[in-house]
Amino acid sequence: MSEAQKGMKKEVRRALLQRPEWVEPGVLLQDQALVLPGGRKIRLHGVDVLGRPCPVGVFKELDAEAYDWMLAVLCAFRDGLLGGDPVYARGREPRLFVIAPWYRPEDLARLALLDEAAPVRALRVRRRAGAWATELIHPRADFPDEFERWVDAAPTGAEGFLSRLRAACLRGVHRCDFQGEPWPLLISGPGGPLAAIHREGERLLYLAVHEPGQPPELVDLRSESGQDAAIDHVLRSRIGADLVAS
Repeated sequence: MSEAQKGMKKEVRRALLQRPEWVEPGVLLQDQALVLPGGRKIRLHGVDVLGRPCPVGVFKELDAEAYDWMLAVLCAFRDGLLGGDPVYARGREPRLFVIAPWYRPEDLARLALLDEAAPVRALRVRRRAGAWATELIHPRADFPDEFERWVDAAPTGAEGFLSRLRAACLRGVHRCDFQGEPWPLLISGPGGPLAAIHREGERLLYLAVHEPGQPPELVDLRSESGQDAAIDHVLRSRIGADLVAS
């Protein structure tokens, strides 16, 4: 690997530590390396709100070495070689985040195949307004065309709230989209991610980003007041407005 490639990867990892919502709102990141069998390392990783490991791989391109690393990481968690840290409530249920500046069609096909074994999210990283930003590439299901799939995958009785949330996404300060593949649902505007919704059984948890780089607010959507707070957050959020203006 060239020095330029190493420098780019370090720079992106540093930026993600400062803005963890660019990986996903609610993922708590750390850069203390985990060592895989054989000596390879996971240099950036974290945990989501449900206690699942979130290893993050930053790549210049997805070559054979990158795919070998992904498989080794997922197997290490699934087999219990990693994930024993008490911070993980569900240490054998890793969610892999892949970050690269570009993806070939065959890359997306391979990631979709890998996604059948363990959840994989692929994000494209790029420079925007002098800073690094990400865009979800896989899986990506944007409403309104795919809205019904969110309703079908939601807990009983959540359809009304999701319909209200959809309307708020269309009418807020910035139009937002539902992205990802249930679950978690990612709410993203032109300036980047502003919230994520996780499903835990019949409960929905809303993670609202209020300030860039700061831990999000956790809102339980079982209550009417929680649902109202989530709607208000989407309507008023200006997260990433500086990037939009640029």
